[in-house]
Amino acid sequence: MKENKLVIIEKGEIVIPEKTIEDYKKLAKLKLEFDLMDKDFKAQLKEAMESTGKDSVIRDGFSAKIKKGYTTKRFDSARFKKECPEIYEEYSKDSSVSSSITIDVE
Repeated sequence: MKENKLVIIEKGEIVIPEKTIEDYKKLAKLKLEFDLMDKDFKAQLKEAMESTGKDSVIRDGFSAKIKKGYTTKRFDSARFKKECPEIYEEYSKDSSVSSSITIDVE
């Protein structure tokens, strides 16, 4: 058994060391806290920048810049499929989606 492995297969069974689980839970909690703070910080900073007319801020190795909004055109595939089902089928193709994993932390 290698010490640096996060997940170990031992006799056909998956073994996740307790330290790996503890560390994962701690990091997941920190990430959640960061994501909440990040969202609030960005909203407040954007509001402050817009209210002062500044499009960028640079402080002590930190920089922020507002990207201007714009309008874009999107293809309405649902409407096209409904209104032109034969043509839609002719041009649609199957795509493979890789498997993924979901981990929930208490």
